[in-house]
Amino acid sequence: MAQLLAEYLLVIFWSGVKFLVGVGLSLTLQHSFLEQLLLTTGGGILGTSLLTYFGNRIKGWLRRWYVRRRQARGKPLRTKTPKKPPSKLVVWATQRFGLMGIAFLTPPLLSPPIGVPLALALTSDTRKIALYMALAMVFWALVFAFAGPPVVQWFERLWQHLFPIELAG
Repeated sequence: MAQLLAEYLLVIFWSGVKFLVGVGLSLTLQHSFLEQLLLTTGGGILGTSLLTYFGNRIKGWLRRWYVRRRQARGKPLRTKTPKKPPSKLVVWATQRFGLMGIAFLTPPLLSPPIGVPLALALTSDTRKIALYMALAMVFWALVFAFAGPPVVQWFERLWQHLFPIELAG
């Protein structure tokens, strides 16, 4: 029972931090369709909600932690960081679809820690962000719950074809 709870919490955590890792972990642990759907959706929604509503507090805490760490080591604070331009896909989705585009791309490509700040840069309406992100998490969780097991079986067959080694067992 404790192992099952640990597995569930691990999938929920990773789905909130990097959605595809949670999906892959759930597939690896051979969760049922319903377990995978509920755990990955719940974790993704939990992660995006926490970041949406507490993102500024988390950012302030990280900034204070960074300053204290640099000062304790006697190193100067870096005030300017070089900014990397966003990818063409993110720019296109933002210009064409706005918040819905960012929400749609967040689970499979961006991950919640990147998608939520992008969404917050577009609008300050946290309820709207949370709703769109939740809908995107449900959509992608359904897609991966349906498509995941056949893809895993395909990779297993490919692996056996490429490396036809019989293991004694």
